[in-house]
Amino acid sequence: MVSARSERGSVTAEFVVALPAALVVIITALAGVQLGSVVLRLHDASAIVARSVARGDSIEGAQARASRLVPGALFSVARVGDLVCASAEARGRGVLASVPISARSCALSGPAP
Repeated sequence: MVSARSERGSVTAEFVVALPAALVVIITALAGVQLGSVVLRLHDASAIVARSVARGDSIEGAQARASRLVPGALFSVARVGDLVCASAEARGRGVLASVPISARSCALSGPAP
């Protein structure tokens, strides 16, 4: 039979062993949320560029407006028939700075001026 006195401190030891694993899980979850946020903002930025260029705005002006959402993002615009497609590329932030992220959006262009 094991006495209560011989188990003294076992909870502290188990906590010390489990704490690093719990921190890794929490940090990974927060990094995933942050990466998801950048992906959504990058998609919104590419949609802004595609819609603006399709309406007849300049590519540079559209890129300047969209780059406020994701600073440092690189945009490219291509016309495919009646569509204006904008692609955007960026990197993750913080812990995930080496993760490349890309998004693409297309908008129907209006009649040529």
